[in-house]
Amino acid sequence: MSYFLVELELPQPLPAALIAVIPEQRLRVEALMQDQKLLSYALAADRSKVWAVLEAHDLTEATNLLSDFPVLRFASPSITELAFYNAPRFVFPAISLN
Repeated sequence: MSYFLVELELPQPLPAALIAVIPEQRLRVEALMQDQKLLSYALAADRSKVWAVLEAHDLTEATNLLSDFPVLRFASPSITELAFYNAPRFVFPAISLN
């Protein structure tokens, strides 16, 4: 498996048509996170860029995972294969013996 950083530069100001697809985008993001294919997803505070990290076998699979993103009607992704991606997969709460 490989990791891919995806960057989207969104048009400014955000078109009404893009704002309208945000609920659909969020559903797609949540589905990929549940499938553990999308590892992180972030939006810049000024809403100008989106960053995501995907886990996929290759660039083709990463591109296919993104193909259903509604926001891609408004921006083309820049995809970079990462040498590594460190993040905790599972965090268990500390056990209290009190």
